Amino acid sequence: MLGEEQEGRLLPYDASQHFIGAGRDHWGAAHINIPLKPQDPEEPVKSFGEAELLRRVGAALDELGRGVREITDPLPGFSMERVLGLPSHLWLQRTREGNGETPDLTGRGRKSPSSEPERLYLRAQCITWNGQVVVSVFVHAALEAGELRLTVRPHVMTPLYNELKVTDAPAGQRGMRLWRWVTVQALLDAAVGPLTLWRRVARVGLGESIESHVDEEDPVSLRDRYSTEEVTDMHQSDDAKRHVVLIETCVFRTVASYLRDRGIDTTAYDQQVAAVTNNIQIYGDNNAPIQNVVGNGNSNIGQGPSNQGGK
Repeated sequence: MLGEEQEGRLLPYDASQHFIGAGRDHWGAAHINIPLKPQDPEEPVKSFGEAELLRRVGAALDELGRGVREITDPLPGFSMERVLGLPSHLWLQRTREGNGETPDLTGRGRKSPSSEPERLYLRAQCITWNGQVVVSVFVHAALEAGELRLTVRPHVMTPLYNELKVTDAPAGQRGMRLWRWVTVQALLDAAVGPLTLWRRVARVGLGESIESHVDEEDPVSLRDRYSTEEVTDMHQSDDAKRHVVLIETCVFRTVASYLRDRGIDTTAYDQQVAAVTNNIQIYGDNNAPIQNVVGNGNSNIGQGPSNQGGK
């Protein structure tokens, strides 16, 4: 369970709306707007904050498959963390100024988010295939102008390039140690000569063939740069998609329950969630367009297209 006093870390995103270090395969974000209208016109809506809602979502995710009557295993390698998302250029500036310390998240989500470069997210993460596949789902909630805006951004960290997976000769032990180091890194390297470091890794430990995968964008995650663009193995892909859907479904279900507890009419919300869910079931991801839901003024809902394209 995530407490209000818990600290998080700064996590930058790039121009493609991708959280750096969370994986190269990012699904289109789900955006749902919920008018905060009372379920009973005679009863007022109970007040709440974004951080409070995220704590409820976190508690529900942590219980998936863990109940005493559950007949399944919990999500593998599951963890949660509160993070502050911010633009990469601002992250770079703070890093180079030596101001990249862990932020205090106390009180976050208690005011309108407009014009605030830092936004509070709940990050739910699931690790499988010995770290080769990592699913991260980022959940953000914003209260403004009588509405709740729920945003869910799934990312998938894909397997490493084949050149990094195979090393048999004793002389390759140095490369193997470096491979293990790169595998566990979702760290960002931008402050001190990043391009030099990437090329040194490519030449010294991984072979010249890897260097062709490196470009000069900044900042980057080493783990992202040495990973494939998408999951190509059938079973790995099935696992990644299943874990995204399991996490998203729990998020949607928990938000609906929480809103009803606060006395809010969830009719519009339920229709929008149904549209998002149907889109995933039909197209297999969040990137295909979603038709507007007729009635209750529900339009322009669902997932926005990913710059990376569908899978």
